[in-house]
Parts: sequence; structure tokens; C-alpha cells
Amino acid sequence: MQTISRAVLEEAGQIVPQITPKFTVLSTQENLKDAIGETYEITTMYPQFLTNANAVGNQFSLISLELCIQN
Repeated sequence: MQTISRAVLEEAGQIVPQITPKFTVLSTQENLKDAIGETYEITTMYPQFLTNANAVGNQFSLISLELCIQN
């Protein structure tokens, strides 16, 4: 099955390689267990992104990041 993105790229004459991800799909319970304690994004990464976006006046990024932090 082709994705729309793949079809559009091929229609434009682009060569799209077949990529097979090498990871194991875990159960929801296993994924949630692994995610407990992951706070890097909200405590470190997003605040730094906000600082950078504010420094350069990137309003779109500021709005997007504020939404990430709120949710």
C-alpha cells in the first residue's frame, strides 16, 4: 500500500527508497511503562526551544511550543 506522500513524490519523478524500520512494536502497557519518568521534553527541551524562538521572534514556534507545554 502506498501512502499519499509516496505517491506524490513518485508522481514528481522522485525515487523513493523502500525503508523497513528496525524496531519492535510493544504493547500499549509496555510503552506506557517505558514512558513513566520521561520528563526531558517538558523540563528541558521545550523551555530551551521557547527561549530560542522568543529570541528570534518566531511567533509560529512560540504558539506551537506553548500548546505542547500546555497539553
